[in-house]
This record gives sequence, C-alpha cells and structure tokens, in this order.
Amino acid sequence: MTKAVFFILIIGIGYFVSSKWFYSLIVMASIAILSYMSPNIADFAAYQGVYNFIGANGNEYFNTGYGWWILCKLGNQLHLNYITFKTILLIVGFVLILYFLKIMKVDNNVILASYLVYPAITDIIQIRFFLATSIVLFLITFLIKENVKSYLIYIFGIILIAAQIHPSAYFYLLLVLWKLLFKFKIPSTIFTFILLLIVIIEKRFLMPIISYFGTDQESNYYLSGEFYASNKLMILFFLTTVVFFILSFYMYKNINKDELVTTQINYLKLVIFSNYISIFLVILSTFAFTFLRMQKPIWLLNYATCALYAKYGTKGKLSSGVIWIIYIFIAIIWLFGTEKIALNDFFK
Repeated sequence: MTKAVFFILIIGIGYFVSSKWFYSLIVMASIAILSYMSPNIADFAAYQGVYNFIGANGNEYFNTGYGWWILCKLGNQLHLNYITFKTILLIVGFVLILYFLKIMKVDNNVILASYLVYPAITDIIQIRFFLATSIVLFLITFLIKENVKSYLIYIFGIILIAAQIHPSAYFYLLLVLWKLLFKFKIPSTIFTFILLLIVIIEKRFLMPIISYFGTDQESNYYLSGEFYASNKLMILFFLTTVVFFILSFYMYKNINKDELVTTQINYLKLVIFSNYISIFLVILSTFAFTFLRMQKPIWLLNYATCALYAKYGTKGKLSSGVIWIIYIFIAIIWLFGTEKIALNDFFK
C-alpha cells in the first residue's frame, strides 16, 4: 500500500512541477527504487535463474537472445547480483527515453507522468522488452532525420542490438516504411486491406515468420496455440489503436507546422504510421496475447505527439487538455483491466 501511494504521488507531481530535469530525476530514482524493492514480480525468478546460470562458468544460454546473454555475462563479470543488474538496465533504458524526449523538444513532465500511469509498471517487470524498446525509441531519433545514413543506423541498430535483447524489436523495422503511407495513400491502404484479409484467412503464412525471428523457446510459446488473446482484449486493443490513429492524424492536421523543424514534422507522420501498422498486432495476438505489448512504446510516441500539439497546436477545436484526458482514461482502462496481476505483484 505504501509503494502504491508513493507511486501515485510521483505521478501527480508530474502534472504540477515545471522543472523538467528535476522531475525526470525523481521518476528515474523512483523507478529504480521500486524495482529494487520488488523482487516478487512476474519473470523475476526466471530471469534471475538465467542470469545466475550464465554467471556459472560463463554458461551459454541463447534462448533469451545473444544480446541478453552478453549483458548477463558482463553483469556477472562485474559481480553484480541480479536485482542490481536489472535496476541498472532500467536506468539505462530510462536515460534512452529521456534522450528521445529531448530530441523531440517536448515537455517531459506530462509525458513521464502519463507514462507512469501506463505502461511503466509492466515495463519495469518486463526488463528485456523494456530495454529493447528503449533502444528502438533512441534509434527513432535517427529515422526521422530522413537520410540514408540515419536509416541504416536505425535498421542495423535494431537488428544488431535491440532485437538481440528481445526479438519483438524486429517489428519496429516496419517503421522505415513510414513515408509510403503519405506518398501513396490509396495504394498503401488497399495493400494493407488485402494483406490483412490474407493473414486473417490464412494465419499459417505468419508461422514461419514468427519462427524465424523468435528464439526456439519463444517460438514454441507463440505457436503453441494456448496463449492467444481473448476476444475482449482484442476488441479493446483494436478500439485503442483506432483512437490513437484518429487522434494522431487530427493533431498532425491541426498543429502549426510553420513552428516545427523538419524532424518534428517527420516524427508526427511516423507516429501516424506506427498507429496504422499496430492493427497487425491484433492478428498476431491470435497466436499469443503477448504480441499486444509491442504497442507499449507506441503509447510513449503518442504521448510525445500530444505534448507537441500542446506546444504548437493552434488550429484544432479539440484542445490538448481534452486529448490528454482521453489518453489517461484509456491508460487507466488498460492498467486496471489488463494488468491486475502485475499491479498485485508490484505493490504487495
């Protein structure tokens, strides 16, 4: 109960404190402390076992990815226990998020406070996924520069670093196609519709792709047919994705682009595209509900979009405050509707 009150207090501070770096430090310290105080959360024992196994004479264990094996080996060589190792990685991931927000030139506080509402709790628990997607957010700062060198940094950064920590990062390679949606709107829409129909009718076409990108352990889990998302969860995800897409498009249309730099305009387009391709996660969730978590970094992308709209939006009738309320309302639904076990484990 004490941890829950503390966590709610930290969220509330974000909506009233003006200093960006002061609040960023508070959030980073809070996440680190709460993580350190919560060894009973899901996955902790399993990952601790992997960490200790790798530390025993440098055992090879690649079912959690080559990148994760390297990190675990390094942590053991530094004589860190697992909870200290995990806390350090959380801080590293959070620093990458802060860098991303700095490049976007937005108000950190409201974004971070909203992020704490959702999906921070599960990010703290799912450390591999969090670190991998934090790297993806960092790499997005290159993708929006719109030059070949930056595109290559993004692509190889995901393949060689992020995806080696968690294979879910491969999904975000699709973001390199963001310009196609705006250059070829009608063909892109038709192609997407046809592709969706194909994978809905013949899901088996996705099975070799899932097997190729996942580790053996993860592929067996995803393709076992036992952990598919419920209809209620898929409907909630679909409605969330539709709302995100509509709001991101609305903010892009009604923001004062004359005051934005090129990278910020590109970013707004990329967020629309990220919401657009999220619909494919509904199909993947019919294999395993965990595929839906790949939308979690996209929540942060949408939060940053709203912060840009709050700063530069002058045309729209819908205020940034109303949009923030919509985001927080949806976040609360997801938090209490889908993360009850995580909340119980984290705050007990």
